[in-house]
Amino acid sequence: MEKCQSLPDYVVFVDTVRRYINQGYITRRAVDMAVEECIAKDILREFLVRNKTGVMRKLFGKEDWERYKQREMKVLAEETVRRVAEETDLIFWISLK
Repeated sequence: MEKCQSLPDYVVFVDTVRRYINQGYITRRAVDMAVEECIAKDILREFLVRNKTGVMRKLFGKEDWERYKQREMKVLAEETVRRVAEETDLIFWISLK
């Protein structure tokens, strides 16, 4: 195991996914968060950066992956609308002063 760094890194990745699942995240979200965390911590970074989409597809299948991406885009769009509304409201109140 000492000769192959990928195996210990893979163990860390799997443990990270399990930690997020134990915290109550659904599997898809747990895997996504684990991928992002491992990339940030330079664990399987090169592989995950190159193959994130493939990893997610293999774990969930193409249809599940497409639904997941659609949900994530919807959440992002809603967050963007909320931020714009807050900024617009702030600009409105500043202009009244």
